[in-house]
Formats: sequence, C-alpha cells, structure tokens
Amino acid sequence: MHLNDLVLFHPPYTAPNLPKIAELVTEDLRKRYYDFIWEPSNRATFAREDIDRRITLDPLPIPDESARDRYFAGRDVEYWVSGLTDALMATEWVKVHKGDPPIERYLDFGCSSGRVVRHFLCQDFARLCHGTDLNTGTIQWAQKNIPAGIFLNNTIVPHLPFPDAYFDLITAYSVFTHIDLLEEAWLLELRRVLRPGGTIALSNHSEGVWSSIDADHFMYEDLKNSQCTENIEITPEVFSSEMPHPRFGFVRKDGVANEVNMFRSRNHIREAWGRIFAVEDIIERGHLFHDLIFMSHPEH
Repeated sequence: MHLNDLVLFHPPYTAPNLPKIAELVTEDLRKRYYDFIWEPSNRATFAREDIDRRITLDPLPIPDESARDRYFAGRDVEYWVSGLTDALMATEWVKVHKGDPPIERYLDFGCSSGRVVRHFLCQDFARLCHGTDLNTGTIQWAQKNIPAGIFLNNTIVPHLPFPDAYFDLITAYSVFTHIDLLEEAWLLELRRVLRPGGTIALSNHSEGVWSSIDADHFMYEDLKNSQCTENIEITPEVFSSEMPHPRFGFVRKDGVANEVNMFRSRNHIREAWGRIFAVEDIIERGHLFHDLIFMSHPEH
C-alpha cells in the first residue's frame, strides 16, 4: 500500500484576498437573511441576539468553494453560520448536560478547512483547538489561514497522533456517514484519545434521513449512481419504505469524493456504538439533515 492510498492529496489552495464574514454580512442580507440562509437551524443561529458580537469576533478569511468540501456552494454566509451552529450545538449540549465544564482540548475529526474549529477559536469555546482530515489541501488551507489552531492530516488507518485521554470534546460532522469497514476501529481510537467523562458528538444518516430523501433531494443522484450493499434498485419510491437493514451503505461507481454513504438506524447506534461509548442523546437534524449523536467516554 502506498501513502497515496491513505490520504487525499490535493494541490494547496492559494486563493488571494478572501473575504471576512463582517464584509459579507451586508445590510440587505441582514434584512433578508432568509433569502441567503436556507437551513432552518442556521437561520435560527443568524437570528440570535448575539450574532453581531460573534461576527465581530471572527477576523478569519472565508475559504473559497474549492476548499470546503461541498459545504454551501455560492452561500458564503451560510457556510460561516453553519460552523457556528455546529459549535453552539456541541458546547451548549455540554453546558446543559455536563454542568458547564471548561473545554481545555477540542478535536474536530474530519475538520476540512476548519469550518467548525474557527468558531471554537474565535468564540473562545476551547483553549486548545485541533483538527484532522484526510484531505491535504484543506489542512494546508487551515494551517495557513487559521494559525491559532493545530491542524494535521490523518490517514484511513485508525490512528491519531495524540496521547490517551487527551480531549475533553470531540466532534465529527459528516465523517462516519462515509466510513464503512473501519467504523469500530475508528470509534475505539476516538475513545482512546477522549478523556474519561469527555463528550463526543458524531453525525449519522438515520432512518430520519432515509425517509426525507426523494427525487429532488441533493443526495438522490449520488445514491442512484451507487452500488447498494443490499443490491436494490434506487428509485424515489425506495425511500418511502423502511430502511432495508439497520446498517448498510452505498458505494459510488465513479470513485468521486464521499464515495461511500452509510446509513445506520438509531437502534443500531444504541446497540453497536453503545458497546464503545455511552450513548446519551440522539438529536434529529442536529447537524443539518443528519442526526447528531452525543456520547460519553464510558469510564467516568
């Protein structure tokens, strides 16, 4: 096996003169933000009373579309707001359910170019902020443009260069939705680097996501151009029935990014992932249209 099989190499992103969020939030956008921000959870974040303060706190550039892994093409403000929504969801859940402990060390596993990490830094949600990703290009972008964060490449091999019990909080958005064969090995590795009593939040394609898919859903064409492990023909009618199995996946035939799309029922999460972590909460649409699963290290 060559290194090229383990990481996603990409030329460095060098787009000059990238805008800041304060430059993008015009008066027209403030008045008609529902025309620019489509996801309901992101609209709610933008409508918060403290949004102006949070915009002021972020001096970092917004990555161009080639450096953000398909998140919100053509909608730069919603890209920024989506990262803040995810950061607030995680930190406020910890505050409510864990008694507001300080987050000293934070990891976003599958961080891309720092969509969420930037908010943990700028909003002072954690003292030390780390991000890892397979994509060398997005990691290089984050290293160059978010210097206060610690950004590293990981590979497909379940190993992270951190000591045992290191992180207070770990998140992974739209990561395990694309992990098949090494799912449990990665969960065990994340448990290794999470401190006892720490929190981990992972997003998942559940039966709720399954039933929301129709011919107009953006995932439909991806799934239609895939080979399903259950060997079923993909039509819009398929998604009006129950998921065919508690855990199954789709593999793209053309080998593009996100070539595997995994679906796992909530019962599967509770039973299978519950052997590795203590499953505490499953929030429907907790990350965009995904479920967001909050779990704790089982050793308190």
